[in-house]
Amino acid sequence: MRDNKTEKIILEAAEQEFLLKGFAGTRTTEIASRAGVNHAMLHYYFDTKEQLFEKVLAEKMELFRNSVVSVFEINEMPIKEMVSEAMSRHFDFLQANPSLPRFLLNEVISRQEYMVRARQAVTKIAEEPLRNLQQRLDDAAECGEICRIDAIMLLMDIASLNIFAFMVEPIVSSVGIGGKSFYQARKAENIRVIMQRLTPNSEPLCNEMYY
Repeated sequence: MRDNKTEKIILEAAEQEFLLKGFAGTRTTEIASRAGVNHAMLHYYFDTKEQLFEKVLAEKMELFRNSVVSVFEINEMPIKEMVSEAMSRHFDFLQANPSLPRFLLNEVISRQEYMVRARQAVTKIAEEPLRNLQQRLDDAAECGEICRIDAIMLLMDIASLNIFAFMVEPIVSSVGIGGKSFYQARKAENIRVIMQRLTPNSEPLCNEMYY
């Protein structure tokens, strides 16, 4: 009989091994050892390493959808508050999963079959929220509340700012400016930059080059 607690422990161990060693470098025996189960028990829950890999990715995608993408479905939230909240949650998601962006670049984008699946998964969870965000942005721009901007370009700006903080932290920490205070400062600064980008009459950031 399957036990949810054991399955969760195996998935957590698999995630740690995949993030540390990549798909090719990970062995199911090592996952079993980290999880504290025998190899037969691991295969009772997951037939293959591929299945484990896909399950880990699916859970991360669902967590991202629930914690970040869902913000764009809150229609009663003012647009600037919505963008700020989504950006804050995205930063927190990355802080809880700092190795994930590099892992995705190395493992998913470099493997065509996973690239196709990832694109399909992103489309499934983000298509409607993205459409809603664009409508909210257009309505707010029409009222003069914000600058006119394409939703995809805005999200790319947000992702670029947030992800870079975690890519560069190991470097800046070597000169004594990393750690918790660095992340707090970067999060606040990144949100400030995006809010300025959205604010009318904040030249040169406020323009229509991305629309």
